[in-house]
Formats: sequence, C-alpha cells, structure tokens
Amino acid sequence: MNSDVVVLYCPFPTPDAARDAAKTLLGAKLVACCNILPLGESHYVWEGVMTVASETVLIAKTTPHMREAAMQQLAAIHPYTTPAILSFTAQSSGPFAAWVMAALLNPATADIG
Repeated sequence: MNSDVVVLYCPFPTPDAARDAAKTLLGAKLVACCNILPLGESHYVWEGVMTVASETVLIAKTTPHMREAAMQQLAAIHPYTTPAILSFTAQSSGPFAAWVMAALLNPATADIG
C-alpha cells in the first residue's frame, strides 16, 4: 500500500478562523484530520511594509487524490486576499496512511485506535 499522505499548511488570522476552516474541510470529507497551532508569529513584507503578525496555523492531512480539492476549498473560504496554502507529500506509517484513506472513504467506520 502507498504510504503517502498530503500535509496542508495554512496560516489564519485567528484561532476561530482556523477552526472554521477545519470544520469545513472535515465536513466536506476533503481531509482526514486537522491540527491547529495557535500563537504563531509571522514576519513578511506586504505592500512594501515589513509586518509582524500573530497567526494560527492549520495543518491538515489528506490523500494525494484529494489535495487539489482541499486546496481549492481553503482558498475559497480563507479570509486573506493571498493566503499561504502549501502542500507537501509526506511518507507516513502504513497504518496512518490507511486510516487517512479510510477516514475519507468511510468516516463512520474509521478508527484511529
């Protein structure tokens, strides 16, 4: 079995915005699970101004097949004009990859253990 899992990384302006995105992605069965990491600090230049902002990072796990749909959904619901929506293919343990697949195909019976 292929043990590839797609990891999506996307910062949000608030914990509530990240939670809402997680609920939307999970409800649409586009991702198997999400982690929300609060109190991140981002440094960037926006419109010529060096900026520091507090952000909450959403990390979501999905399958390679669902990557594009999940990224499109994130872009559609994100409050930023130009959100950072990044995806990475990661090797995972076989059981976790199987769980991710099962969670998206049949969430009622998927059990992480």
